Amino acid sequence: FIKIMHQVIVLIPSKNEKSTLFKLLNKIKIKTIVVNDNSKDGTRELLKLLKIEHINNMHNLGYEGSLLKGFRYIKNKYKYCKYILTMDADGEHQPKFINSLIKKAKLENADLTLGNRSNYNRISEHILSFFFKLKFNIYDPLTGFRVYKSNQLYKFLKKTRPDYFLVDLLLLFKNSNLKISNINIIT
Repeated sequence: FIKIMHQVIVLIPSKNEKSTLFKLLNKIKIKTIVVNDNSKDGTRELLKLLKIEHINNMHNLGYEGSLLKGFRYIKNKYKYCKYILTMDADGEHQPKFINSLIKKAKLENADLTLGNRSNYNRISEHILSFFFKLKFNIYDPLTGFRVYKSNQLYKFLKKTRPDYFLVDLLLLFKNSNLKISNINIIT
């Protein structure tokens, strides 16, 4: 039962996003772990109150640093986890797309599945996405809404540094000829 229960774990890094995080956590129906990046808005107390498993950073690690810490935590604690789904705490990624993302990853046996956002926040995201689409057939390299096949992800954890960006991790997957799939989501 435990093996099945934690085959997919949602990992959410959060920095002072208590109100949107609360809304997300009430909609997510599978095992979730939050990395609290030294928030000062009561996030820690909220997570305790909701009995959500969490990691508290003593100082700011940033978005990617928090994700890397969460990946290592899951690797050490949840040996049967097959997939790690990451999403943002700001509400940009809607929990209603979690099942679609997981289903796509499993159906295509993808090592990494990207949830392509319907809108970008910055012009730089448009530019980078344009070049990644041309060169790699990857539509949204900066999306934080992803499903990683954990055994493939773990191979790269020793190669990552605290200053890594999501695009660096994506390139590790791509340069290793691992299967990357895309699915469109509405943000």
